[in-house]
Amino acid sequence: MFGWLKRKKKKEKRKKKNPIKEMIDARGLKPCALVLAGVIWERISNAEVAYQFVLEELGAAHNGNDAAQAFAKQSGIAFKSYEGAMQRIWSAIDGPDGPQQRLLQTCAMLKAYPDLIVALRIAIVDATMSRYELGKYDTTLNQKDKENDFAVNDPFEVESSGQATEVLAQVIER
Repeated sequence: MFGWLKRKKKKEKRKKKNPIKEMIDARGLKPCALVLAGVIWERISNAEVAYQFVLEELGAAHNGNDAAQAFAKQSGIAFKSYEGAMQRIWSAIDGPDGPQQRLLQTCAMLKAYPDLIVALRIAIVDATMSRYELGKYDTTLNQKDKENDFAVNDPFEVESSGQATEVLAQVIER
């Protein structure tokens, strides 16, 4: 009669949209990883800090899933170099304005997608290694040494996407 006896339909729970996940789905992992890496690189002051950042990530990867472990093994950086790197605390890396915090903030936004987090971290670290010529990207090694020691992957070749950069930068800055 007045509608007060009718049951109210339960509102369907709407899944909260994840802008980083949507961007990765739309643009692909590697282009988005490069944009995110660029945001992280803003927090890296020099090659030494970049190297320690990579060592910490390789140390974590060594203890991670199969994909992460394979990446660490194929990084071109000896295990002895990154063994225990996560216990070495550098404020330039692990401090509130450090690159590690930016990476962790991004990963926290993808907590519902653990495999994507691993793939994204690998891609970001790989891009960082390429940019700073670390490990398998070290240009001081001759080609014969590279062929014998590890597989060499080409650095990312991606077209810049202004929209992708803008969206991801806004998300990360929140």
